[in-house]
Amino acid sequence: SDAYMARLYGSFSYMLPNLQGGQIDWLILGLPILTFRTMAQQLEDRVIGEHLINAKGDRIFVRKIRVFPQPLGAFFDYAFQNNNMTTLGKRVNLIVDPGYNTCDWLLCEGLAPSPARCNSVEHGMSAVIRAIAEQILTGDTESNIDDVVNRIDASICKNEPYRKDGMDIDLSKYHAVANTIIDKAIGAIARSVGSGHDIDHIFLAGGGADMYFDALQKRFPNH
Repeated sequence: SDAYMARLYGSFSYMLPNLQGGQIDWLILGLPILTFRTMAQQLEDRVIGEHLINAKGDRIFVRKIRVFPQPLGAFFDYAFQNNNMTTLGKRVNLIVDPGYNTCDWLLCEGLAPSPARCNSVEHGMSAVIRAIAEQILTGDTESNIDDVVNRIDASICKNEPYRKDGMDIDLSKYHAVANTIIDKAIGAIARSVGSGHDIDHIFLAGGGADMYFDALQKRFPNH
């Protein structure tokens, strides 16, 4: 999508000062599991080659591309930072990645994903925030819900109070409606991966990690 490419060009702008000749030999990209199976090849086709990345006329040339399911990024980041890739490569690892639009999960047996136990659902943070916004606006027919969603999202990201009509709103009062969405996501994960008795490690990453932690811990209390 154009939105994906806009973020990618923003990333290229940060990379450019350290790129010799404005060239990337190997570019690693990620997609949610929901779209990975159907759109990975389309993404490769769109990104390979030369790109005009900003209004100044800067260009970047991408020679080769590999696309991976997004949750793998968190897994490898943890493994490399803690220098325990060899150990994790002998274990069964579940990576849960609640992002903005989707909640993804990836189960790896060693370093190889197990496709039958990987998936994603559209119960990410955007659905959680919209549910809270709808509850806040109960009886309010004048406010724009999209504006409220954006303001709540900003307050959560900045860890600042959400304000409405000049007053701070305690979002914790709306945890029940938020948990309805979160529990749907965690339930889908449990149906996909099973009881978890064979899972050695569970990793939780992504922008919604803090809000999904308790529900995930409750579903897998022995991990």
